[in-house]
Amino acid sequence: MKQKRIYRFPGGNITTSVARYVRGWNALVKPVARALECDVIGFNPGIHLISKGASVGFQIAVSVTERIKALIDVNKRWHVFFKEHP
Repeated sequence: MKQKRIYRFPGGNITTSVARYVRGWNALVKPVARALECDVIGFNPGIHLISKGASVGFQIAVSVTERIKALIDVNKRWHVFFKEHP
């Protein structure tokens, strides 16, 4: 019997679904890539990005990416709060 492949999310949880795996990583990576004006060229174990128009990419550790994403989320909440409470 063929074993299913196991995929690990950034937080350490696992899945056998490729679609869930990609959605999980994209939920972390895409907002950070947008904020840095970069394209995602890979992930797992690190986040591999490339600046738009550049020929060489760079890597960010998952822990740093999670911190950047947390700052983006806080910023979104502040914008919503100030729109509702001018």
